[in-house]
Amino acid sequence: MGRIAAAKEMNQYQAIKQMVEKVGAIEEEKRALLGWGAYAAVLVIVLLIAALAYVGSMVKTVPIVLEVDKHGNVQEVRVDMDVVSAKEMIIKRELQEFIERTFRVVTDADLKNKDTQWVAAHLDSSTGLHGRIQKLYTDQKQSPYERAKREIVSIAVETPIRKTSKTFDVAWKEVVKDRATGEVIAVRKMKGIMSIRAGGSLNEWNRASPNPLGIIVEEFDWVRVGGGDE
Repeated sequence: MGRIAAAKEMNQYQAIKQMVEKVGAIEEEKRALLGWGAYAAVLVIVLLIAALAYVGSMVKTVPIVLEVDKHGNVQEVRVDMDVVSAKEMIIKRELQEFIERTFRVVTDADLKNKDTQWVAAHLDSSTGLHGRIQKLYTDQKQSPYERAKREIVSIAVETPIRKTSKTFDVAWKEVVKDRATGEVIAVRKMKGIMSIRAGGSLNEWNRASPNPLGIIVEEFDWVRVGGGDE
């Protein structure tokens, strides 16, 4: 069987399903009435119209697989969930890493500089979040660089939970240790909501880039759960 892929929006599965059903109905009618050449032309036109309807989408894409037999008859039209799942896992891992790199406190200044650069690559300088993160990093008392003089903070991030096409619920734990003694000073539970925009595809993945999929965190609000330390 051959494969023909077309991009569709993640959050429009029902629309995709309806399109697939219409294609199947047309396929049955045309197979009975037309020869292969005319039928193939009709099928291609239908698929192109459906694909063009989604061009320019701002949400991440979902690949559609069209399977045909050696005679060109449509056997199945489906979403390639393997690719969808892989990209979803990558996005969630990026969000976990964003939280970890943003809030962890380490004694290695070079490592923290790399954290800062990585986080910056996932921000849009025109958003309020960019200014908020910048303020966090330059605070004279609470910046990761200043805190590293007295304490170390490790971050354990849970797997983000998708709420909408662009938003995720996130939660993590911060373990604060005294730099000199290694004694645990505090354990803080945190939660938040992140809003992102994502572009690119797995095929376009540039491993040399700190942000290969172009995932931008547009909004990120967080609070301490319970307001105190464990």
